[in-house]
Amino acid sequence: MDDRSLAEACRRGDRAAWDEFVSQYTRFIAFAARRQVPDELVQDVVQNVFIELLKDGRKVWARYDPRFRITTWLGLIVMTQADRLRRGRKPPPDRAPELAQEVDCESIERVRGALSALSERERLMVALYYFDGLSTKEISATTGVPANTVASHLMRAREKLKEKLQ
Repeated sequence: MDDRSLAEACRRGDRAAWDEFVSQYTRFIAFAARRQVPDELVQDVVQNVFIELLKDGRKVWARYDPRFRITTWLGLIVMTQADRLRRGRKPPPDRAPELAQEVDCESIERVRGALSALSERERLMVALYYFDGLSTKEISATTGVPANTVASHLMRAREKLKEKLQ
């Protein structure tokens, strides 16, 4: 079943579709959560994402736009749930993605440092733009942030990264 059909079936409450969704996306949700919270909170985030998807008559499903990847939408939900769990707690350590062995440790630390200089929203915009390949209009539609604001966040993020990496 494709993402659009799966999302629509889950929104309607189709049990088989829900089981398929859980089976297909649990690992992705856990992966996304590991980048945001300490390991001991990952399962809490995963459970909270699934609860969010089921509560209030599954109304969160109405916000999924099938023009975009379901993983982008899920990533936003993971980020929201991770933020809720982190409130009042010490921020988690930086969890930069694992890089190829050819990249030296000094370069990795420089990139981590540069990314940590960005606000959480700027990091999200950078990830959606550069890693998911979304346009500013697509990011706007996915996040609800106006396209001009998305462009501003990306411009500021580029300036900060350039400054930190020089």
